[in-house]
Amino acid sequence: MNVLILTGRFGMGHIKAAEAIREAIQASDPQVHVNIVDFTEYLFPRLSDHIYKSFDFLVNRCRKLYNHCNRAADRYGQAPFQSMLLQKTDRLLASCKPDLVIATLPFCGQYISRWKKARNSSLPLYTYITDVTLHEEWISSGTDLYFAAAEKTREALLSRGIPPGKIVVSGVPVRQRFYSAGVPHQGPLHVLIMGGGLGMISCSKSLLDQLHRDPLILTTIVTGKNTHLARKLRDNYPDFHILGYTEEIHHYMKKADLLITKPGGVTTFEAIASRTPLFLLPPELEQEKNNAQFVVEKGLGLVLTPDSCLPSGLIANRHLLNSMRRNMTKLADSLESTCPLPYFYEKNN
Repeated sequence: MNVLILTGRFGMGHIKAAEAIREAIQASDPQVHVNIVDFTEYLFPRLSDHIYKSFDFLVNRCRKLYNHCNRAADRYGQAPFQSMLLQKTDRLLASCKPDLVIATLPFCGQYISRWKKARNSSLPLYTYITDVTLHEEWISSGTDLYFAAAEKTREALLSRGIPPGKIVVSGVPVRQRFYSAGVPHQGPLHVLIMGGGLGMISCSKSLLDQLHRDPLILTTIVTGKNTHLARKLRDNYPDFHILGYTEEIHHYMKKADLLITKPGGVTTFEAIASRTPLFLLPPELEQEKNNAQFVVEKGLGLVLTPDSCLPSGLIANRHLLNSMRRNMTKLADSLESTCPLPYFYEKNN
């Protein structure tokens, strides 16, 4: 059996979700061949770098414009040039020969749906929605099964006429290494901060100062590939543990008593899987605002004030943190499997 997963680098969440799905498939059946393709890069090889750089610029520098574009896309919901790219899609599918196509990015599902209609194909298409809020772009006529991030995502799909039998509430897919809770410990509180890079320090310097002054708090900050930020933090906060890019995020997340980060879809569900309470930096992007609302509604964490300063004693409130962990366990236990194979075999055998 061949599975083709289509994704793209509009933020790393879609890529991470694709990798998590591949891991789940291979754990379930090692004989299944899984191919992950950056669909933007495949369709627009000469333009993809410019497309991604423009996206990054909008997200990091022009968030109001990004939100405006996001709302406009939600109203119209159709990816461009679908008919023009049918032959390219022909070539990709002929090369990969998939028995199942999976989309972790909205426009991927739209293009494959257009191809299915044009070629009168019944090729199964599964779409994984990587944020709690349903954006109109996620809906495509050729999708056979939607994997919804949460019950409210399912309700939004139902309200748009998607039949209940075509919806699985699985959460956002995350790697298997996150699926075990950290061991409770005594002593200093371990705080993990992620999302470093553009924008984090400007909105959270007061928080960093507060953490640095408290001798009962051990702070780890992951700065990714932002070496300038890592250097600046080491100079200003010598007691912090500063990490660059690492593949061991799951280790640090399980060790942490709480995670301070932006409310991205994948990061939120990584925290849920590892039972790490969330203290969210004030969100600015539309999807992050909705993810943050979900976190608060479910009692999984809280959103910090605009100056990102913590009320006195809140960070060391173990009772509150334990309550958040219990709520994460309850939510995680309610989710169905993110592995697509059982659903595929049920419908195709």
